Amino acid sequence: MPQHQKKNQITKLPSQFGLTNKTCVVTGATKGLGLAILKEFLSADALEIFACSREAEFAAEESEVLSAIARGQVKVFKSDLAQERDRASFLDEIGHKPVNVFVSNVGMNVRKRMEDFGSDEYRAIMNTNLESAFDLVQRAYKKGIIGRGTSVIFNTSVAGAVSIQTGSVYAMSKAALNQLTKSLAHEWGSFGVRVNAIAPWYINTELAKQVLKNEVYKKAVIDRTPLGRVGEPREVGMATVFLASDASSYITGHILNIDGGFSIAGFTPPGGVGAMQMQMQMQQQQQIGNLTASDDIEERGITTNELTSKRKLKKLKDKDAPKAALNSFNCFCDNERESIKFAFPNLPGREISRELGKRWHLLSNAQKQPFEELALRDKARYDEEMKNYVPLATAQSLLDEDEQTKNNNQSKKKKKQKRDKNAPKRSNSAYIYFCEQTRPTFNKEEFTSQVDVVKELGARWSALSQADRIPFEEMHERDKLRYEREMVAFKETTTQNNTETIPLN
Repeated sequence: MPQHQKKNQITKLPSQFGLTNKTCVVTGATKGLGLAILKEFLSADALEIFACSREAEFAAEESEVLSAIARGQVKVFKSDLAQERDRASFLDEIGHKPVNVFVSNVGMNVRKRMEDFGSDEYRAIMNTNLESAFDLVQRAYKKGIIGRGTSVIFNTSVAGAVSIQTGSVYAMSKAALNQLTKSLAHEWGSFGVRVNAIAPWYINTELAKQVLKNEVYKKAVIDRTPLGRVGEPREVGMATVFLASDASSYITGHILNIDGGFSIAGFTPPGGVGAMQMQMQMQQQQQIGNLTASDDIEERGITTNELTSKRKLKKLKDKDAPKAALNSFNCFCDNERESIKFAFPNLPGREISRELGKRWHLLSNAQKQPFEELALRDKARYDEEMKNYVPLATAQSLLDEDEQTKNNNQSKKKKKQKRDKNAPKRSNSAYIYFCEQTRPTFNKEEFTSQVDVVKELGARWSALSQADRIPFEEMHERDKLRYEREMVAFKETTTQNNTETIPLN
């Protein structure tokens, strides 16, 4: 230790963590993450910054950036890098001198289902996100702008590594950009060029706020993020400064996820218990449930032989008995189900149940507490109602009721079978017309059973947009009108026939 440095003395952050005397390039720098990166580069004391954007104008409140432009520290050019001519002209403005940092930040997205994408939208996303980035760094390398000592940084996304349902074309463009990062790091490493990428999750930019203003969606994002919040633009900017600085001089080919832990979040069991413990608890609960049912049967005077199946046990349930108490998960489902339906109106019921299960498992013990309290209150209600409940005198009466119900159902079934064969055919629903047109297009060899065919039809129907369903709805309406007209004529004929057969005194 040098004599002039005292013990426990706090030293300044090494200059390697800054950008002093470094020349930088930042594309798409007037808004969002590009602006955040530019501002952090200024804070890190970058010598000179070449920036570009389609607007090339900064908001009036960005006084620090405007001051840097006035003193020549930042040079801004109006360039749409989705256009090849603008990429060439922007690099011409930089010249042929090598730069220390080259940040490719330009990108776009269109949020649609895969089957709804048009060819123009596909080309626009792939051109802006992937092809323009590839062409720009290729041209910059050939011109000597990217050379020994340059740190190249691509802005990709966690969508390039995991599915976040933000658009398949956007995700594939970012995944390709991740692979380009690794390939160029390997290819250019021997020439002294480092290539890395930043991969953000939801960050509080103006663009992301438009999506996150849906509180239900925002809650789902936060619940899925271990740090429990959305990221801030400056956090992306500071991480980019690190990759741009000499502090990361031995890092290349790395995709830095700036996501609050989103990309590594796995399944969290309720209360943190292990899978084996959960299985043991479920078995114990099942045994307790079976014992309770047996005790109840004995109290009602029903022998085990009389209940050979769960179906009979269900039929013996007293309809006047108090409603069973809800558990905490039931209370949570009642609270969350409507919000899921609002956010995802076309989501099938089984998928809603899965989503409820996922959200419940992600809750902490503290977040589950309100639902535990609701369950306790409902149990108190159930216990109070049970005090005043008088069970049926004997189980035989329940069996008699069950037999009577069975006879009534059979009688109704016979009546249904006696329906007049001359009556008009009922109108088909829109779904039936869809099935009639879609089923012949199936390759029968792809389906092992009729059940698989029905499942596939249901899945395709659920995936249709409202506009795609209109033709089938119109067919249904026409058939409904046909049925109503025929029913009027049928009723008139039936009434006339009955009148003719009545003898007159």
